[in-house]
Amino acid sequence: MQQNISTQMRYRGSRTKRNSIRNSIFRNSRCAKILAALFLLVSCTALQAQSDDEFFIEIGNNTVTVEDGDTLQTIALREYGSPAFFRLIAEYNNIDAASALTAGQSIKLPVLLRRQFEFAQVAFSKGSVSVKRKNRDEKPLASGDKVGLTDSVLTGPDGFASLTFRTGSIVNVQPESEVQLVRLRCLENDSTCVLGIRTTRGEVTSNVQRVGDQPTDFRIVTPYATAAVRGTQFDFEADPENLLVGVTEGSVDMLTTGAVSNLATGFGSVTRAGEAPSAPIELIAPPTFKGIPARVASGDKISWWRSPGSDQYIVSISSDASAVEVLSTLRQQNQVYQLSDFDPGAYFINVRPVDSNGVKGYPTSQKLNVVGVDNTAGEFAMAANRDGSNLMLSVTDPASEATGYEVQVSESDAFEDVVSLDIGQSGQLILRTPDGALFARVRALFGTERVSAFGPALQVN
Repeated sequence: MQQNISTQMRYRGSRTKRNSIRNSIFRNSRCAKILAALFLLVSCTALQAQSDDEFFIEIGNNTVTVEDGDTLQTIALREYGSPAFFRLIAEYNNIDAASALTAGQSIKLPVLLRRQFEFAQVAFSKGSVSVKRKNRDEKPLASGDKVGLTDSVLTGPDGFASLTFRTGSIVNVQPESEVQLVRLRCLENDSTCVLGIRTTRGEVTSNVQRVGDQPTDFRIVTPYATAAVRGTQFDFEADPENLLVGVTEGSVDMLTTGAVSNLATGFGSVTRAGEAPSAPIELIAPPTFKGIPARVASGDKISWWRSPGSDQYIVSISSDASAVEVLSTLRQQNQVYQLSDFDPGAYFINVRPVDSNGVKGYPTSQKLNVVGVDNTAGEFAMAANRDGSNLMLSVTDPASEATGYEVQVSESDAFEDVVSLDIGQSGQLILRTPDGALFARVRALFGTERVSAFGPALQVN
């Protein structure tokens, strides 16, 4: 005969009480005993190494009779393979953990199955990134590694890490940051996906997703404020004295002692230790790139128009459009970025304005086709011949091995805002241009990943 057995989740910890969950399952007593035996058979060794933060599910109970000399610890060791379960047994029987037992006394034991282990996975790791686990030494953290409850992720000056969760939510940890995973309950049968991280320093960007109709409760905690996310995309920067938040999609509730402030899409705030959050601050609009050429190489410049209200910019280069796999980042005040050395391939430049409060505005992104410069190929000059509004440009000494040429035309010899045109091996180009001075320069193409250096700029009146 089947009986309805209430399913409960047991949380082992010296200060944590057991919490019951609402769903129930059916098991008969014989099934429960078989499951208990299987559990002990395959998990005896693992149980001895369990941390105090492991979750278990109760699927029934058994009764044992106390023998002479038994203690809760010896019963726990005999029945579960680890004496660490003695507090759970005491609590289950509503007796003191230090109680002396009497031979012949009946003790109830919950039949436990280990709850499916939950973790965040490291989708990307670069530079100095490490993980510190409870009672263990700090060790390097690489792509593909797992981060569990209470684990802390630390990044150095050149470190980047991206953590992903079952729902598709992403947490990007920027350089010189420390975050700890403090809330993680997000299995398919959980009524709400609960995620939470704690940080005392550094920068975090998040993209919070949900699966189906399962709500997501995502929070970031600092010593003096908490950000409760009700939206999807936001930025978070903390130090011992300030907490900066910007919401680019959805909304965030800022919770401090005695104060709650809601931030809607397009707004941020500053929270100082011991103070209420500031009034909402409107985020700066994304900057607009000037002309970006068809290909860029080390030393080339990429520029954008100034965003009103910006005090500085955060410029990053990533290998993906979502800016998860960040390869480099810097803060600067001007609107010109000079590309450093990267291997040939496709990259993305991401630029975000930052206001005088330190709150980040909306980002803008552009794909870059990075090529290598062959300095042994020499430089190539151009000649110009104007006929009214028609301008003919030609390479003065074409190279037979060149597969083509890239011509850049600009109104300034700084070439910060360019029109980039590819021409064939003949090295000739005809343009219809307005009156006024123009500047042109050319470089040879050798396949898709190699170019020559630019030749001298030619001014055309």
